[in-house]
Amino acid sequence: MLLVGFTTSLPFASISDWFLASTIPLAVMNLPILYLSGMWPNPVLYLLPTQGPLLLLASAFDQLSLTPWQAGYAVVYPVVSVAGLWWTAKVLFGRYVVAKSGGM
Repeated sequence: MLLVGFTTSLPFASISDWFLASTIPLAVMNLPILYLSGMWPNPVLYLLPTQGPLLLLASAFDQLSLTPWQAGYAVVYPVVSVAGLWWTAKVLFGRYVVAKSGGM
């Protein structure tokens, strides 16, 4: 969630401009809550990196039991997603902050 917030804030000149635009990606990252509540049990939510940790949390409180592939997904997919978001944040930081400041 922090990396999504960081990457979405970089193109904006002020924080007030960013607030309205940031609600969309942050709301999308919270959609797996609908999966766990049973309101929208759609498999497309497995594409979001917050689905895995929420599955682990639900399993810890005995709300559901994970299959082996779900347990692997819950550990591996968020790590891969964080690596991708870190790379994206690094590129965008170079483009919007370092390039505009005249460094490097």
